[in-house]
Order: sequence, then structure tokens, then C-alpha cells
Amino acid sequence: MNQLRHQGYRDYLIGVSLVLLGLRVSELVSIKWGHFHSDPAETSVWLTVMEGQ
Repeated sequence: MNQLRHQGYRDYLIGVSLVLLGLRVSELVSIKWGHFHSDPAETSVWLTVMEGQ
């Protein structure tokens, strides 16, 4: 993760997303804005992965 941080924020955020969210690369690249949902009180955000292999 430290190596990714030195390569830039984009690469670091991709790595963090894969590790912390437990996503496969195919799931990460298929994420669309509409896959994010908030609860009615808008206190949390949920990600629903629709595609991926």
C-alpha cells in the first residue's frame, strides 16, 4: 500500500478500494455512479455491485 501511495492518489485509492471493500478487479471497473445508494437519513452510503466476474 505504501508503494501505491507513492505512485499517486489514483493508484492508492484503487488499491484501498480493492482491499477494504473486498472487490475483484472486474467488480471495481464495472462500478457506475448509480450503484451507490444512501440511507434515508443520508448518514451512510451503500455500494451495490451489479456486475463482475
